[in-house]
Amino acid sequence: MPAQDLRNMAPPGPIEIILNAADELQAGDEAAFILPHFPGPLIPLLDDYPLIQYRFETGTDGGVTLYLSRPAED
Repeated sequence: MPAQDLRNMAPPGPIEIILNAADELQAGDEAAFILPHFPGPLIPLLDDYPLIQYRFETGTDGGVTLYLSRPAED
């Protein structure tokens, strides 16, 4: 799953793209996004998606990668 690089986008573009992806994730899907910094304002918005899991990894270049996933249904 290649990450979509959103580092050079002006706000609110990255948040809109991430929330649209969260809306479209189906069971078993994953998505990843590279951001220039930790997106604090995005956290409460992602928390509104009870079926979506997310995590962050800090890159060596100071950026942050956000991973979204929706677990497969049993």
